[in-house]
Amino acid sequence: MVYMIDYGLAILSEGITQPSYESQACGRLRISLVGTCRYANINGHLNVAPSWRDDLESLGYMALYFLHGSLPWQGLQAANRQEKYKLVFERKKTIPVAELCHGMPAEFAAYMGYVREMDEQKKPDYKYLRQLFNRLFRRNGFEHDNVKVSFPVQEDVTGKEGIQSELMENR
Repeated sequence: MVYMIDYGLAILSEGITQPSYESQACGRLRISLVGTCRYANINGHLNVAPSWRDDLESLGYMALYFLHGSLPWQGLQAANRQEKYKLVFERKKTIPVAELCHGMPAEFAAYMGYVREMDEQKKPDYKYLRQLFNRLFRRNGFEHDNVKVSFPVQEDVTGKEGIQSELMENR
């Protein structure tokens, strides 16, 4: 079991239709690229605040990397970091889902296809996405033990220090 958690851009989204964004007509809030270029979603390369869809896109890249060991934009050569980011962005933007997920179980292509077609303002169908991978999980003979892991969440999420210090104490 792998848990992927990144609180770097986390915000409370309870009770809103889309996390902290202005309307599409006004344009979404802009931020600089945060995280690893390899897993950044396409909108992340454009310095656009991430939507639910964008989070799922990055998660998909991480899952593909874990399964395959590499991503199609790894190893691209450029004169500098900015040029490399541009090349990676162009590759992500133009690669067909079938090529991105070549040699992977069909559920990965279904997932990435769903994510790419998803409306940025609409909440994802998490049930559908879980069912995709639960089906793959069972088809490969795995059994789920139904054990849930909970992670401590602090009330004050204005800074990262509390989470970091807690992680350091548990080393």
